[in-house]
Amino acid sequence: MNTTYPFYFKELSDKNETIISLEDGYIKVISVGVKNEHFSQNLWRNIIEACEECECYKILGVTLTTNADTNQNLITYPRFLDQIGFNDQLKVAWIEKNPDFDISSEFSKTVFQNRSLPGRFFEKEEDAREWLMEN
Repeated sequence: MNTTYPFYFKELSDKNETIISLEDGYIKVISVGVKNEHFSQNLWRNIIEACEECECYKILGVTLTTNADTNQNLITYPRFLDQIGFNDQLKVAWIEKNPDFDISSEFSKTVFQNRSLPGRFFEKEEDAREWLMEN
C-alpha cells in the first residue's frame, strides 16, 4: 500500500469508503459500506501498517456497516489477526453505528476477551476516545 502516512489514507470503491488518519495521539478509522472477509482483512492490514508507520498503537474505529457477507468465516479470523501482527501492543476502541450488525461485534468482543487484547466496543465516539486516551 502506498500511503501518505502519517497524515492520511483514503480508499474508495463502489461498495465501501475507508479513511485512516493520524489524529492527536491515535489512529482514526472511518469505514462505511459492505463488509466481507476480504474487505475486513484489507482494512486490518492497512490499520496495522498505519500504526507501525506512525508508531501510534491506539486505534479509534467508527464503522457503519450497510450490508455484511453472512458467509464471512469468523472462525479463522483470530488466526488472521495473529498473522498480521495484531497484538496486545494495540489499544482499540471500536464503534459499529448500525445496530443490525451487532452479531459480528459480539464475535469481535469474544475474540478480544479470549485473547486478552486491550480493546472495547462503545456506542458513543466521545466515550471511546476518552477510554482510548487513558494511559
